[in-house]
Amino acid sequence: MSQQFANWTIEQHLFDEPDTAASSLAHLSEQLSHKVYDPTQWPLFAIHVANYPQQGECRQRLFVSLDSMMLDGRSIMVLFTEWDQLYQQSDTVLPNIDIRYRDYVLQNQPAAERVQQAQAWWQQHLADLPGHPALPLAVTPKSLQQPRFRRWSHELSRQQWRKLKATAQRRVGGCLR
Repeated sequence: MSQQFANWTIEQHLFDEPDTAASSLAHLSEQLSHKVYDPTQWPLFAIHVANYPQQGECRQRLFVSLDSMMLDGRSIMVLFTEWDQLYQQSDTVLPNIDIRYRDYVLQNQPAAERVQQAQAWWQQHLADLPGHPALPLAVTPKSLQQPRFRRWSHELSRQQWRKLKATAQRRVGGCLR
């Protein structure tokens, strides 16, 4: 694994026309939110800053483009929390991380014999595996040129939450808050 990374810069944008600033910001957001990165090419992210007028003042908006292939949800939360800490208090010292990804990979590699056993088992049972589930699809996957993802959210009422917890406790036990 490489220890050297090429330099990169935060790309700057100037949207100085008040009448078009909002659409320019939306266009940049749309471009970056669906960017697909080549995992073999550095960098695997993009950071942009847009300068734009709003109510007579010059404002800045930070755009961070990350691919979910590189960071899971929890890692993204940690990253943004630490950035916020550094932004709010520039003298903040973040804790040292004593393990590197390379160390993690090397430490968690299974023994060659276990890999061979697992491969042999799967090869032996491959023909017996059931086919894929016939899920209902809105369109055929081959017709999709660039997948689009949306974030969905929903909040449960207190009554719904209590009912869900009670059902879960009856089924699996445990200590749900």
